[in-house]
Amino acid sequence: MKAKAKIAFSLAVFIISYGAIVATVLADASKCCCSTVEVTECLEKETKKADTKLNQVYRKLLSQRKDQDKEQNKVGLPGGASAYSADALQKAQRAWIKFRDANCEFRHSLSYPGTGASLDYGDCIVKMTEERTSELKKEIK
Repeated sequence: MKAKAKIAFSLAVFIISYGAIVATVLADASKCCCSTVEVTECLEKETKKADTKLNQVYRKLLSQRKDQDKEQNKVGLPGGASAYSADALQKAQRAWIKFRDANCEFRHSLSYPGTGASLDYGDCIVKMTEERTSELKKEIK
């Protein structure tokens, strides 16, 4: 009897979790509808759009940081130090991409092998990319 109760409980948790994942994805990726395939295709488009926007913001900020570093290095910094914010930004961005991918892979693993796993991964990529874009935008002057 206990085994049946555990199975029933696990099934109920899965159904509720899957419904929540799909609802979140559908809410975030407006214009996505109905089937897992359609939502997946929509998430792929949303991912490309979010990546494009992130790259635009990143390039703009990187350009600003390079210009700022040049100006600071012309004037000189105390102790003969060199400005390096552009290099630091590049290093941070590379590390962030690795973190985002690993974090979303972890999220994927929580619902794998369920049909919601790929949706959860895609939703995670889009959300984290949009958050990073907002974060970098704040640094643009």
